[in-house]
Amino acid sequence: PDSLRTREKYQRAQADRVRKAFKEGKEQIILASSKDFLTQNRTWAVPCMREFYDAAYGIVPGCTPSVVQGGACLRAVYDGFGTPAQMRDMVDITERAMRNLFHQGGTTSLAPASSLDRLGTKGAILFQYFINKAKTQLMYEFGLDGIFDSGALLTRLKADPAVDEWDMEPGHVYWNPHVDKANIPTYDYSALLYLNTHGEDFEGGEFAFNDDDADRLVQPRAGRFLMFASGPENLHQVREVTRGTRYVLAMWFTCSEKDKYRDDE
Repeated sequence: PDSLRTREKYQRAQADRVRKAFKEGKEQIILASSKDFLTQNRTWAVPCMREFYDAAYGIVPGCTPSVVQGGACLRAVYDGFGTPAQMRDMVDITERAMRNLFHQGGTTSLAPASSLDRLGTKGAILFQYFINKAKTQLMYEFGLDGIFDSGALLTRLKADPAVDEWDMEPGHVYWNPHVDKANIPTYDYSALLYLNTHGEDFEGGEFAFNDDDADRLVQPRAGRFLMFASGPENLHQVREVTRGTRYVLAMWFTCSEKDKYRDDE
């Protein structure tokens, strides 16, 4: 499924979505403000682009986004996914783990599953806890029978990164709109756990769904969990961080057991 032909098809679809939806002057709609704690989950349905799920490896009953919700692909946001203490610990653990790592301008990323020694015992336990909790939340929120890990990244975005020997790409632009499934065709669901808060710890850095009619924003808040189907119906971007440092745990999931993340990768 991750053949060059499949990847090229998905990247063409991504380019088409960018041409249609990424433009100036669109309405900016805030779906979830960082100032507000959501006491109930918020869920939105958008039409699935079914052919892009079918093409990867076919339909998996009880899991493939285009079939489990009657042709709708969901977006959902949930607060209190992690406690304030857990989020503070995750930020501290991430900072320690990223010491002496290469970065691309303001972006530093670390794959936790293959870097458990850098995370330490507490960090490894927290990472596994949130991966399993994310899978459970996806299953119950989106009505899935099961789901498999497909990778994760801890990412730090700095407004004023150091220009040093560790910088592989000074001035790297990380805020381009993209489709997760165009990067890895076997991704079916994407999830983000925000470790700190927009407006307090950093400015900018909002998550935006780039829809044809408007950009719909989710402002990060410590402990906020965002999940959505990974296909072209959910073109999205992170906005440039203009002050401070933004931390997030990004996770991806697949319906294909054959394509799940394996420790030997």
